[in-house]
Amino acid sequence: MRKRLDRTRCVVCGNPPAGHTGYVYYQSGITRLYAPFCKEHLDKAPEYANPIFENQEAVDLFRQMFPVTYLQDVKGKPILFFDSHKTAKEN
Repeated sequence: MRKRLDRTRCVVCGNPPAGHTGYVYYQSGITRLYAPFCKEHLDKAPEYANPIFENQEAVDLFRQMFPVTYLQDVKGKPILFFDSHKTAKEN
């Protein structure tokens, strides 16, 4: 079963979104446009990997299917997952 991205929360911190940008990538290979970001993180969105991933398996599939895009848009940048805001608040 595919996990859903909560579009009512910033993917970084969980605050209400001020805008949407980029895209999301599911473990199944499906992509959807726009990930939610609060004002603070929307301004910093280019610093994060694009797309936002469902889980680590989605990252692995993306790297295999789109190696050049992975090198340009993901490698070396902080990778965000659908539940990154939960992990950030726990730490």
